[in-house]
Amino acid sequence: MDNTPIKPIPPASPSSSPAQNSPSPVSSPAAPESSSAKPSVAPPSPSSTQATTPTPPPATPATPPATKPRFRVPANFPWLKIAGGVVLVTLALLAWISLANVSINSEPRADEILINDKSVKKTSFVRMPGSFTVTIKKEGYLTYKKPFHLGFNGKLTINPTLKPLPVAEPVFEGVTENITIGANGGIKSISTDGQYLIWARPKSGNDKSLDRVNMNLVPLPGISEVQYPDTQNFALIVRGKEVGVLDFSTPDASSQDYAVFSSEHIGPIALSPSGKEVFYWQYIPELDKNFLVRNNPAGTKPDRYFDQALIDQLDIKEPEISWSPDSTNVLMVDRHIVLLGMVERAAKIISYEEGISKAFVTPNNNNIVAIATGGDLLTIGLTNGEEKPTPQNTKLNVLNNNLFIKDNETVMILDKDKQLIEYNFAQNNKIVYLIDEKLSLDENVTMAVDITAEQVYFWKEGQVYRQPLVSDQY
Repeated sequence: MDNTPIKPIPPASPSSSPAQNSPSPVSSPAAPESSSAKPSVAPPSPSSTQATTPTPPPATPATPPATKPRFRVPANFPWLKIAGGVVLVTLALLAWISLANVSINSEPRADEILINDKSVKKTSFVRMPGSFTVTIKKEGYLTYKKPFHLGFNGKLTINPTLKPLPVAEPVFEGVTENITIGANGGIKSISTDGQYLIWARPKSGNDKSLDRVNMNLVPLPGISEVQYPDTQNFALIVRGKEVGVLDFSTPDASSQDYAVFSSEHIGPIALSPSGKEVFYWQYIPELDKNFLVRNNPAGTKPDRYFDQALIDQLDIKEPEISWSPDSTNVLMVDRHIVLLGMVERAAKIISYEEGISKAFVTPNNNNIVAIATGGDLLTIGLTNGEEKPTPQNTKLNVLNNNLFIKDNETVMILDKDKQLIEYNFAQNNKIVYLIDEKLSLDENVTMAVDITAEQVYFWKEGQVYRQPLVSDQY
């Protein structure tokens, strides 16, 4: 073993070459062999005793972004997810609280309920607020259909009583179209063979069925017309040229009395509503003249009201005659209207370019309701003679003179579209009533209306039918 001592290496001399004694920077590339290459690293200071740290290249200045970068929620923030869930639950709760409650229960119970034309199974449910339409259907009843609107947290209860569709029932048969509503209810007419007056009277209580009574047990052949006063139990009878009065205070033979007051050339005749007077057209052969005569029902006080000269001046032949409700005026209709004042004995002509087929005075005696020859409805002021044709938008056209005066401003008509219409000419408003679809009406039908009992009667081919008044709206 060599025990020769190791000599320490002496420290580098200050004059030693940097290439020999200084370590090369790790990041610097090797110097090129060419003598002309320039060093990329500056030489260390003579006093330096440590390795020199290489200097990084200068950084390129960064271009600032055009917009500010969007903030991103760190995924490790669970409280934000919790807050979002709370908001959704709150909104759902508010929506539920805002729902509207709807309850539908009809009488009788519906066969089907529709909301906005979509069938629903439940009668109680909730829905979002807003507008919607409820339809209730039941066989044999008028369909209920109405719009509704509900606000937030609203509540709606719909409990309609459904209207049964009208059913026309036969009342009696073998009668003429001369049908009249009796003052005490029921309906009066004439047998087809012209033998009897017929009175179908209502039964007692709430029973709306009718008992038929032949009011004259002793036949009166040849009856062609009958008129009744408003409140008295007697009738004016026309049998050919004969005019008489039948008293039927009670429908038995012992109390009935028939008296003839004229059998001489009686033309159109009208009994006053009071039952105290008659007004008629009469031809007097010995004078060869026509007269308008005012008389009492017994025929004992004839008053030749107007003579032939005035009749010729009025240009009337054999007019239709009617009285005003207060028995102070007489209407004669013969293409135009002649208004005769019973008190002042004056005549006034009311003309209409289309012609008049029928006319009535309203109960307050203020207006005349007339049917034009073409079927159009019009009203005429009784004092000023002002004509007021029914507005065109009502589209009223009376079928076969079927008109009934309901009150001072309202009439009921059967129009040519086979509709039963209640029309208020003061408000230009109409209500349509339903007619049993099984009852086929034609041009020959006759109508009578019982307002008190809310019933309408139709005569057709010798048969009288009755049905309730049911409007087409709820």
